[in-house]
Amino acid sequence: MNCSHVIGVMCSSFICLALTGCGLERQVPEATEGTAAPTARRIETAQGKYRAVITLRSYQPEVDAGLWFGGSESTPAEVVQRIEIWYEGEPVVILRGAYSDLAAVNDASIRLLADGAELTIRGGDAADGYRAYLRFRNDQLVFRRVENGEFPEYFYNETHYVNEEPPG
Repeated sequence: MNCSHVIGVMCSSFICLALTGCGLERQVPEATEGTAAPTARRIETAQGKYRAVITLRSYQPEVDAGLWFGGSESTPAEVVQRIEIWYEGEPVVILRGAYSDLAAVNDASIRLLADGAELTIRGGDAADGYRAYLRFRNDQLVFRRVENGEFPEYFYNETHYVNEEPPG
């Protein structure tokens, strides 16, 4: 199967499926105990040996005040609570700082690279639009880039994670 389109990524309280680059994405809201109303939303995608789950939760002004990718022009409805990555079925450790400033996620996909994989997260809308790239080499996060959706070559930030054994 050679898929390249994202289908049905805007969801509210129902399950959505999307295909992109042959990875299957699902958005599944989680209900809290004792209520049917969703309080969180999950976006799942997989490709090759990699699987990712992005959990979003409702914005809480007393906790979340500040600037967000996807929420600089207005208060975002949702923020990323957690990103979980698995490589060959084993969890990959990801520092919270790699995702704790992302909000209003629309969809995500994994692209396989020659030496690993890249999780792409698209979020926000119009002036708040962004793309975040988390690059993995096997079971380690090695790179993060978040760029403006309209002017990616002019407004972006990058973080390189060094995961090497010290010499000696």
